[in-house]
Amino acid sequence: LATYDAFAFAILGLIWVTVTLTPRERIRAVAQRQDVGRTVIFIFVIFVACAALFAVAFLIRSGKPEERHLSIRLLLALATVVLSWLLMHSVFGLRYAHKFYDDSVNSVEKHAGGLKFPEDDLPDYRDFAYFSFVIGMTCQVSDVNVTSREMRRLVLVHGILSFGFNTVILALTINTVSSFL
Repeated sequence: LATYDAFAFAILGLIWVTVTLTPRERIRAVAQRQDVGRTVIFIFVIFVACAALFAVAFLIRSGKPEERHLSIRLLLALATVVLSWLLMHSVFGLRYAHKFYDDSVNSVEKHAGGLKFPEDDLPDYRDFAYFSFVIGMTCQVSDVNVTSREMRRLVLVHGILSFGFNTVILALTINTVSSFL
């Protein structure tokens, strides 16, 4: 678990450096260059969810350890679940940016779109992070309108995975941690 947590923390660090430091004028080029494709994203997100599930299973199978080992196991498992949740929605935020600024539109002034942000025709990475984390927390969209079929399908997959993660993994985690207390 510690190795996975270090990996997830490093990936999150790289993602959020990109999110916070990429100027609005360069987001289109960066988003087009960084996307790895929907299949890889889907496999990665499933891997992240499985890591969180493994962390909960690790806690369940470990039984009630000695007091000195309990806090380490709990912290590792909880860190895995939290980092996995953050990683899932951060990766989806990058995917939304790529789909929005898709390079299939051959004009610098135009973009594929698929999302309509209030008062903003050229959203930055933080806008996509906002959209992604709202779906992750609520399994719905807020003030951002989904305007294309392809984006609706991506939002549907994200919402279903978020619901599964939030329901199964977080419920198991809370139940398991409370049984140790």
